[in-house]
Amino acid sequence: MTKCESCGRPLEKELKDSNCHLMTERQRSLDELMKLMHRESGITQRDLRLQRRNFGLNQSRAVFCKLAKEYTTSSYPVIGKYIDRDHTTVIYSERLALSEGYEELYDRIKKKLDKPTSSSLPSIS
Repeated sequence: MTKCESCGRPLEKELKDSNCHLMTERQRSLDELMKLMHRESGITQRDLRLQRRNFGLNQSRAVFCKLAKEYTTSSYPVIGKYIDRDHTTVIYSERLALSEGYEELYDRIKKKLDKPTSSSLPSIS
């Protein structure tokens, strides 16, 4: 079960506590997003943490930051810590993800994230 980034308690769809986030269909964990990035681009979390600056790593890092901000409840500092970067790097990467050469990977992963899955649909009881 996914935990709330702010308080660490498990997220549940039925959770009514105003001190926690509610998990929605669009919200995912950073680990889930990382697994999808790995399947689509072959990049691992270890690769994103490297200090190298080649285009493939920069592209993947930027796309990960942009998607992490869109599809998780994680803050800039939390996303930065996940990939061993400063929060300002995450902000810059988020802007960079929509620039020339980055859109193809971003669009491909975004389509997969937007596709509804049976596990993300609310249960009817």
